[in-house]
Amino acid sequence: MNHMTKYCRLILTVVALGALMCACKSNKEETVLSYPDGTPRLVYIMKDNGNDREIVGEKSYYENGNIRWEKHFRDGRRDGRWRYYYASGQLFGEGLFDAAHQLGRNWAFYRADGSGYCDEGCDSVVVNEFSENDFLPSAIACCKGNAKKVYMFYEDFSKRYEGETVDGLREGHCTFFFPNGVTQTEAIYADGELNGVYIVYRENGTPYYRGVYINGKRAAVWEFYDEEGNLVNTKDFQ
Repeated sequence: MNHMTKYCRLILTVVALGALMCACKSNKEETVLSYPDGTPRLVYIMKDNGNDREIVGEKSYYENGNIRWEKHFRDGRRDGRWRYYYASGQLFGEGLFDAAHQLGRNWAFYRADGSGYCDEGCDSVVVNEFSENDFLPSAIACCKGNAKKVYMFYEDFSKRYEGETVDGLREGHCTFFFPNGVTQTEAIYADGELNGVYIVYRENGTPYYRGVYINGKRAAVWEFYDEEGNLVNTKDFQ
C-alpha cells in the first residue's frame, strides 16, 4: 500500500469520525415531564436540522430512576428497535419498527425472571397496545394454529391476565392477577362459557368466594369468606 493510499484512507476516516461526532452533538435530550423531585419522567431526543428540530427518540423513566422504555423515530414514524423494561430494570419486551412494519416485528417478551413468554414454539406473536400514541403493549397473544395463549399487562408490565383461546373463545383455565402479583380470580372455560370451579380472592391472598359454573350459570353451593379466610356464609344455586 503506497503512502498516497494510506493518506487518503486516513483523511476519509477523519471525515467519517467528524461527521459522526457532529451527528451525535446534534442530538440533544430534552426533559418534557418530571417527577415531583425533579427527576426525569419523559425525555425527548431531539435532532437539530438547521431551522427545524425533529424528535428522533424518546425515553421514559420510572420514579426509581430506572428506564421504562426507549423508542426511536425517523421522519415522524416509528423506526428501529424499541425496548420496554420492568421497574427493576429487567427487559420486558422488544421489537423492530420500519416503514413497512409500523406495528413492529420480531417481537420478544420476557417475564420478570427473564424467561420468555412465547417460548412454546408459537407461529407468531400479536401485540395489542394501550394507546396509539404511546404504543405500550397491553396484551400479547402467542398464536399456534387456531389456539392463542393470551397475556394482559398493567402499565408497569406486571401480568394482569393469563389464559387460552381456541377459535377466539376462551378455553381451559384462566387467571387474573392483582398489580402485586397475587391471584385475583381463577376460572375454567369451555367453548367460551364458564364451566367449572370459579374462585375470587382478596388482595391479601385469602379467598373471597368460590363456587361452580355449569354452562355459564352458577350451580351447587357457593362459599363466602371473611378477610381472614374464615367461611361466613353459603348459598345454594342448585
